[in-house]
Amino acid sequence: MTAVSLVLLSVYLSRRMLKRGEAFEEALRISEERFRLAMTGSNDGLWDWDLLTNEIYRSPRFKQLLGYADEEISNASSALTHLMHPEDRDLALSAIDAHLTRDTPYDFECRLATKAGEYRWFRLRGEAIRDNEGKPVRVAGAINDITERKQAEEHIRQLNADLEVRVAARTAALESAMNELEAFSYSISHDLRAPLRHITLYSTMLQDNCAALLPDTGRQQLHSIARSTKRMNDLIRDLLEFSRIGKTELRQRQISMDTLVSEVIQEVRDSTPERKIEWHVESLPEVRADHATIRQVWANLLFNAVKYTSRREQTVITIGCREHVSKEWEFFVEDNGAGFDMQYANKLFQVFQRLHRMEEYEGTGIGLANVRRIITRHGGRTWAQAKVNEGATFYFTLPRL
Repeated sequence: MTAVSLVLLSVYLSRRMLKRGEAFEEALRISEERFRLAMTGSNDGLWDWDLLTNEIYRSPRFKQLLGYADEEISNASSALTHLMHPEDRDLALSAIDAHLTRDTPYDFECRLATKAGEYRWFRLRGEAIRDNEGKPVRVAGAINDITERKQAEEHIRQLNADLEVRVAARTAALESAMNELEAFSYSISHDLRAPLRHITLYSTMLQDNCAALLPDTGRQQLHSIARSTKRMNDLIRDLLEFSRIGKTELRQRQISMDTLVSEVIQEVRDSTPERKIEWHVESLPEVRADHATIRQVWANLLFNAVKYTSRREQTVITIGCREHVSKEWEFFVEDNGAGFDMQYANKLFQVFQRLHRMEEYEGTGIGLANVRRIITRHGGRTWAQAKVNEGATFYFTLPRL
């Protein structure tokens, strides 16, 4: 090859190498620009600590979060440690030491002092870069201001603490009310029933021994006294039962609702032999519940259905159950009786609340309150639907086995 050829080849190769160098520098410039934009746009403050030279690079966002300029933070490895709250420093150093010795990333939260003179909460994350021998040579990481989140957590914690105080106060008030109710129930059962028995006894004796000597108005008045004392005695009995339900321990066991309902229906038949009732009873499941109180629920609902259908030529009562996807059984008792106006439905399960006059249908107004209390203690719900003179349906739920 001639000298000219060698010169031309050298020039050609030089130009190719120059173009490749320019392309590499351009690619490097674009890469660095993208990295700079990523660091600028990130909410995290990024840093890179060279363990060999002890130099630390901090991104603009890092300096913005803390408020310090480069010259205000030394490149010493302890620079960030000095900014930590004294109460957080030991935990932070332990996390960093564990990371460097165990080769696991660290991630913890602590308070750092900003240039504004306040401590703010930050989340610190980092991971070591190691050489071929496994020795850490660099540590890179990020910090993120989490002060608002911490304040929200503290606010929630304070709310929970306040709620616990209020719950404790309400619980104490409830216990006091229950003790008062128990004392009131004792007073009713002993102090009020004794004079009531005397009134009943002497009015009965007067009616038996002196009725012939009394005028018609006197006999009517004695009859009114007897009726009123009976109603008062019924009210006291039902009120005591309502009080007892709230205190009685539930002894839950597996119950066949088919068997239980059959027993209550037979009780209804024995109590109302004059009634012709058409019963429609669907297959009912087994449940886990307290036998005595659930029997009381069925008794209240079925006797109510019989009572409020007493003016029908043909009484029809339907008993059934549906299975809910919410893991509960929905039982119902449907009748074709008097029904009620749904705008007053919220009164149904309250003590002494009645939707019909005593002259129309007897009752104390406590039976449905007992039903709700029993079902609520079993973790269920109660409600009703009806139309005036078109019957009513009463529902209650129990958890499925």
